[in-house]
Amino acid sequence: SPGHYHPKLRVLSLDIETSMDASTIYCISVYAEDFSKTFVVSKKDVKRAEACRDEEDMLKKFKQAVKEYDPDIITGWNLIDFDLRILRERFDHFKIPFDIGRGNERATIRINENFLEDSTADVPGRAVLDGMVLLRISFIGLSDYKLQTAAEEILGDSKLKIFNELDKGEEIERQFKEEPAKLAEYNLKDAELVIKILEKKGIIDLTIQRSLLTGMELERVKASIASL
Repeated sequence: SPGHYHPKLRVLSLDIETSMDASTIYCISVYAEDFSKTFVVSKKDVKRAEACRDEEDMLKKFKQAVKEYDPDIITGWNLIDFDLRILRERFDHFKIPFDIGRGNERATIRINENFLEDSTADVPGRAVLDGMVLLRISFIGLSDYKLQTAAEEILGDSKLKIFNELDKGEEIERQFKEEPAKLAEYNLKDAELVIKILEKKGIIDLTIQRSLLTGMELERVKASIASL
């Protein structure tokens, strides 16, 4: 007889904070319903975060955390074009294998400059779903698709108000040097908001259902032509 199967997948959100030119990562957070960690480069102990001796050390600990939680889905906001792209560049800079999937195979990123096509990521054993893209393809209308806007309009919540948006880059630089605990808190909140937005709208469950109905991989269910 017919059966009904709806998998419960483990979803991990990630977010990074960088220098103004994005040449250095200062802080990385990962968040799930039952797991969260924040890593920040600091020579002193940092409240509610793990202090790392340098950027290379932080990247290794981040990769270890992803392996430890072993998510089925990695998500974030503008995830591929920014966070994963910068992470790949910094992993390559330090000659650290960018194998954040299952097994030892390298994750690959394809940045698409064409506005009509989304960038893609192949992380072996894990699906990569950008929260911002998921809202757009699920026809959830917002005044714009910034994380702050989505948090306000969907959750009635907000990113931490520690920056004046006009000088956000400069304030990140200052907090990294003087108040790393505040930067770490801001970073983790961003990762948490993505999970809560997707949960509130049931977007992950909807994406899984689309995948089951069409037989397409999770990352490809937005490709309506391919699923016909």
